[in-house]
Amino acid sequence: MASSSRGGGGGGGGVGPDGGVGDGPTTLDELYKINVVPAELHFKFRKELQGLRVGLNFEFYNLEVNDFEAKVVLKPLDYERKWKFHYKPISGDIQLLSKKIPVTKFLNLQVLSLNHVICASFLW
Repeated sequence: MASSSRGGGGGGGGVGPDGGVGDGPTTLDELYKINVVPAELHFKFRKELQGLRVGLNFEFYNLEVNDFEAKVVLKPLDYERKWKFHYKPISGDIQLLSKKIPVTKFLNLQVLSLNHVICASFLW
């Protein structure tokens, strides 16, 4: 009689109805899906010409839709530079930014002189 109380019917050995042998994923590929594609990808190209740094930035994001943004950046090489110029050819945006003005340890103030907007940038 002791042997009949151990088996319990179909020989499941204490496994419940949802967790029977062969009912679920059996390999790591079936258990986990790992996405190794980055959310954003940035390429920056720089060249120094006659006291200016010319940059070309490509930013790729939202890989499923293939969103991207291109930006041309001009700024002086001087340590005490006062401005930076951005041009985004896809949207046609032109920005002339002031030097970042530190307000606190983690907060800088930067003025957009063409768009007349004040931006606060957080440094984390």
